[in-house]
Amino acid sequence: DQSLLTCASDAYFNMPRGVLFNSLGNNSFNTLVSVGSIAHCRGSILRISKNHLKIDLRAASIWSPVFKHISLPSKIKLSDLIADIRDDLQPVYEHLINSPILAVRQLIGRGVGLTPEGDDILAGFLAGFHQASDSQLLQSMRSEIQKRAIKTTDVSRQMLLDASEGHFIEPIVNFISALYGVGNLKIAT
Repeated sequence: DQSLLTCASDAYFNMPRGVLFNSLGNNSFNTLVSVGSIAHCRGSILRISKNHLKIDLRAASIWSPVFKHISLPSKIKLSDLIADIRDDLQPVYEHLINSPILAVRQLIGRGVGLTPEGDDILAGFLAGFHQASDSQLLQSMRSEIQKRAIKTTDVSRQMLLDASEGHFIEPIVNFISALYGVGNLKIAT
């Protein structure tokens, strides 16, 4: 479907459309695969053509990014969490919580890295809105993300498109699950 797949060592976290493989000793993945390499998968073997690298997927397990729920988040846990992160949440972003469409417009692609900070914040918003099951708000955000996705990196674009469909990286799944009583909230945060 032309979506971006991510390959990473098993020291990384699970993600939608991600392939984690056993660490390669002292070799980093970037030294084994060159930019522009073409990958093919046949017979459950992922082959990266220019480098003759093969990743055997026959015994691979599939990670299921399912939020786990025991109870609703407690007001005490939420207020403690908000108190912990309020100083870290830049005041310029605080008003965006009340306007998710404005958040997409102002945050997408902002920051540095493969997934800029603004996109990471948007993915968190989307996780919260999926939990609240606000389909009208989600559809508005999804539409806005699709319009503006060109303004961010390829990796982040795929992350946001996946998040708008309810597929999140493992740290977000762990965080939301901990809010709902499964796991340690401080560790997940």
